[in-house]
Amino acid sequence: MSVPETTLRLLYMEDDPGLGRLVQKRLRRENWSVDLAEDGERGLALLAEGAYDVLLLDHEMPVLSGLQVIERLASENRLPPTIMLTGTGDEQKAVEAMKLGVSDYLVKDAGGAYLDRLPSAIGHALERSRLRVEKESAEAALRESEERFRLMVENTHDIIYTLTAEGVFVFVSPAWTTLLGHPVTQVAGQPFQEFVHPDDLPGCMAFLRAVVELGTRQEGVEYRVQHIDGTWYWHTSSAVPLRDEAGTIVGFYGIARDITERKRVEDELRASEARFRAVAETAADAIICSDRTERVFLWNRAAEGMFGYTESEALGMSARVLFSDPTGAPLPKGTDTPHFEGLGCRKDGGLFPVEVSVTDWATGQETHRTTIVRDVSERKEYEDKLAYMAHHDSLTGAFNRHHLSAVLETETARAERYKHPIGFLMIDVNRFKMINDTYGHRTGDRVVQAVADVLLKAVRRADLVFRYGGDEFLVVLPETDGSTRFVKDHILAAVEQWNKTNHLLDFDVTLSIGVAHWAPGCGQTTDEALNEADAAMYREKRASAAQDAGGGAVA
Repeated sequence: MSVPETTLRLLYMEDDPGLGRLVQKRLRRENWSVDLAEDGERGLALLAEGAYDVLLLDHEMPVLSGLQVIERLASENRLPPTIMLTGTGDEQKAVEAMKLGVSDYLVKDAGGAYLDRLPSAIGHALERSRLRVEKESAEAALRESEERFRLMVENTHDIIYTLTAEGVFVFVSPAWTTLLGHPVTQVAGQPFQEFVHPDDLPGCMAFLRAVVELGTRQEGVEYRVQHIDGTWYWHTSSAVPLRDEAGTIVGFYGIARDITERKRVEDELRASEARFRAVAETAADAIICSDRTERVFLWNRAAEGMFGYTESEALGMSARVLFSDPTGAPLPKGTDTPHFEGLGCRKDGGLFPVEVSVTDWATGQETHRTTIVRDVSERKEYEDKLAYMAHHDSLTGAFNRHHLSAVLETETARAERYKHPIGFLMIDVNRFKMINDTYGHRTGDRVVQAVADVLLKAVRRADLVFRYGGDEFLVVLPETDGSTRFVKDHILAAVEQWNKTNHLLDFDVTLSIGVAHWAPGCGQTTDEALNEADAAMYREKRASAAQDAGGGAVA
């Protein structure tokens, strides 16, 4: 036996100081540390204070003998690897010491040969101690494993069973009684076919054949087992082959699990899916389901009609390409808003307004998305029409007077910011009362429409035309600087040109136009500027009426 090379710490209980020093000196040559105790009581005190790798002790000591020390340490389960040294070769003492757990027994011969045998004896003692510890640890681990297995078998909710090669139960765990009601004593010795639904027997037989033919673990077979009350419960099983010493398969070891609840949920899920499919196929809105990569796996009829893709074309495509933002640009990858309005993208490239609702849901570890899409083209058209009617005159298409205050607020703020003036043209149709009285109100309306059309075409895109009253119009000219007179002349020329093809009246339509300006810091409000334009228009109108009266016309 090789002597350990590592530094050891030893305790030697010896009442003879000279012999103690001899042992101490010899073992120091092995680079080992040796503490001395003059009697058993002192030795026990040192053992209580610190840990020692090996204990050496004399048999005959005052106060406590070596055997008494060993008995006490053994009773307290604190006995380290121990070697007893004695001056006599009493075999009876050796046997007693060995029974108490001493590793070795050396006689202190007069020539001191025992000193040279001592390192080897210490090595043997340490090795025997290591082996004993390993054995005890392995036995404890085995006992613990067996206990865990017993507890698992007795307490698991799954049924653990063994079958003979012919399919007869040899053992079933208590879970059988818990799940199926039969006492285990009534199951052991019975063929499994007695408990399995007849319709499921072929699948079970094929399962066991696969275990035999492949010689490996098989799993996944599902079958119904009869409860003691006659009802049927769904189980699934896995099994491995049991072999004898020659390797021949002599039976099966398996675990069965009750999956009745899972089967019920699966049935309900299938029914729910069928109901959902029926709802989806009859829904007016497009219903689109996609996976976590946004690939479509459900596409209803409404989606087909809305986007133009057939179901076979849509399945597997990215749901994101079906939508764009209000500008027509594709939605960015990070767009995960649960509700939004945007544009749908048809297969032919056409865009249409949509209202979209997005819901994410999970099944296990998988995340899915349901997107419900509504075509809001009609609603948008109606909203646009309402918005148009709120700001425009229904007869002429010009802005209405209600919209004027908002425009003036915006334009004056911009004029003040950029130091630009605003021009105002207040316009009235001359002799309009005579037109209504002579030709009727319908013709009067057509004249107002014609004048509005002339005005809208004669001004710039930035200029704003309002129907101010029955036959009155207001033109707002943002950012004008001395061009108001030019615009007035341009309008009058356009009306004169229209008169050449005027088939509504027997005389020319003329306009009275009053001009005013407003500029930041001019000391006027816009309302005062409008009043100024209105007054100028009425002065021009009176002049025109006087001229027409001289010719016999009514103003």
